[in-house]
Amino acid sequence: MKTTRMFVILVLAMCPVVWPGQAPSPGSIVGWGRNDYGQSEVPAGSDFVAIAAGAEHSLALKSDGSIVGWGRDELGQATPPEGNGFVAIATTSYHSLALKSDGAIVGWGYNGLGRASPPAGNNFVAIAAGVQHSLALKSDGSIVGWGANGDGQATPPGGYGFVAIAAGDSYSLALKSDGSIVGWGYKGDGRGSPPSGNDFVAIAAGHSHGLALKSDGSIVCWGDNRYGQASPPEGNDFVAIAAGGVGSGSHSLAIKSDGSIVGWGANSFGQAASPEGDVFIAIAAGGSHSLAIKAAPSVGPEDDNKWLVSGDNIYCVPTGNVGIGTTGPAEKLEVSGNVKISGFENGLIFPDGTRQITAGAGGGGDGAWTVSGDNMNSIPSGNVGIGTDSPSEKLDVVGAANLNKGISTGIALRVNGAEALWYNGDYFSWGFGGTANFFADNVGIGTASPSEKLEVEGYNPRILVDATSSNPELNLRAPGKITWAMYQDASTGDLRLYQAGDKITFQNSSGNVGIGQVDPGPHKLYVNGTGYATGGFWASDLRFKKNIKTIDSPVDKINNIRGVSFEWKRSEYKDKGLPEGEHYGVIAQEIEQVLPEIVKEGPDGDKAVSYTELVPILTEAIKEQQKQLEQQQRQIECLLQRVELLERFVQQQQFAVAMQLQQ
Repeated sequence: MKTTRMFVILVLAMCPVVWPGQAPSPGSIVGWGRNDYGQSEVPAGSDFVAIAAGAEHSLALKSDGSIVGWGRDELGQATPPEGNGFVAIATTSYHSLALKSDGAIVGWGYNGLGRASPPAGNNFVAIAAGVQHSLALKSDGSIVGWGANGDGQATPPGGYGFVAIAAGDSYSLALKSDGSIVGWGYKGDGRGSPPSGNDFVAIAAGHSHGLALKSDGSIVCWGDNRYGQASPPEGNDFVAIAAGGVGSGSHSLAIKSDGSIVGWGANSFGQAASPEGDVFIAIAAGGSHSLAIKAAPSVGPEDDNKWLVSGDNIYCVPTGNVGIGTTGPAEKLEVSGNVKISGFENGLIFPDGTRQITAGAGGGGDGAWTVSGDNMNSIPSGNVGIGTDSPSEKLDVVGAANLNKGISTGIALRVNGAEALWYNGDYFSWGFGGTANFFADNVGIGTASPSEKLEVEGYNPRILVDATSSNPELNLRAPGKITWAMYQDASTGDLRLYQAGDKITFQNSSGNVGIGQVDPGPHKLYVNGTGYATGGFWASDLRFKKNIKTIDSPVDKINNIRGVSFEWKRSEYKDKGLPEGEHYGVIAQEIEQVLPEIVKEGPDGDKAVSYTELVPILTEAIKEQQKQLEQQQRQIECLLQRVELLERFVQQQQFAVAMQLQQ
């Protein structure tokens, strides 16, 4: 049951033909219901793979890719194009569509409002024909529509992820890859409003009602239910659905997992009264008639060696190969599924007659089996013994086991005549000539499909390199480059990464890290050379700061800082590599009296000044001194103006005195 239902899902997701009219294998067509235009008089033959039923005409797709049509045809709707490159068909009242193997669409019949004029392109994978509009599904999962659009039925939702489409009268449906259904267009009677949920695997659109098949095999319906067409039968063993009603009637059909058909809704012409006694693999519902494809007969007309038992359970091809559970057997007998043999008395006898597999003959009891002459035995526990009648393991071999000739002891696997995997009594080896390289391919531990040269998978996987005396080491080298090595010092336990000398050291005893320094001493991070850091909490971005205030009295702070020259007291440090000679800086303890907030104390009590935090204080001090200089400049200019005025006044007084003396 599950296998058939799963095939429905695969067809919807991958095949360009809507499931109700698509047959998984060729068969003959059966028609019933209204037949005033011959729409139910089906053509002969058993090579049909798809069917489509319109209002009063019918179409069928043959296994060679050609299309045949019959029934009412005054507008050409039942006269398909010639050729045999078609893979899907769809039809409705007066127009029809076909999908070609190259992904292009062809339309014919009545073309009012452009319903039979599909868009250009060859990236389409499914088609649907509504009463006056059409839809197509593209290979990228998007939908396009054309034709009548008064209710928006030809304007599909945007986006991708759609896997099936259906079109009715003024409304449309689409199935998404997550199992949900989307509807658009006319929604007055609920036809364009499908149910919620994401467990649907197939959809069908009738004239004014919709159907959906759920993953559990049950059917749900919605929309117009005047004839009971939206009241599906109970049960969860359905595998395909079809909705009709184009024209005067309105009915629904479904195929059950046993191949029988169930019909409901309008039945004035017998269109919902499905035939009995055959196994059907595809259905189509028209206006007031129905079509179905039934499984090929037990003996095919083309070749006496080609026969099929309904349900695809047994199939024989002209080569003489027989398949059980498969229609393409590659061997004389190929079984897809479990095999059960009852009445196992004499067992299986090989052609030469010297050996046979016998049930109940082994020392383990009735549940055991033995291959005569080869000393091979199985006991009821499921253990298999070779060279022993009482195996204690799943495979118990007594004696030397050789997977290929050429080795006297142990187990060996040979590929192309060379040893690939072998056990010599002490250890396993693999690769050619003892090299740890299996066909130059990837090696997996805990995985059967490694994507890297060495891939380890599993819960908490670990790789151990255990040295017996010297340093355990891993080496990396790019083509033409110097080797980088990572090793653990055997004496100290420190982990080191180096290239032509130690570069980075992780101290085993304290966890301290040295860069360019073998012994980081008491420091969590010791950098011997120029260091550069950026980002994090030291970033200058405004987004990382709050309570922003201008620094008060920066000049006073700077005036109380003493710059000094000094030399390092190397004897006070265990560190190596301290620079020689005279240096310039400040004293952390002195700075702490003035600016304690920029003095940091290490875990050993060492104090250090954040020179970075001195920069903004110096910046504000310079700005404040600049303001003071500018203010003093303005005062000087004012004094100069006053002196100039005073000089003019003195000159005027002197002139006045001179004039008085002349008088």
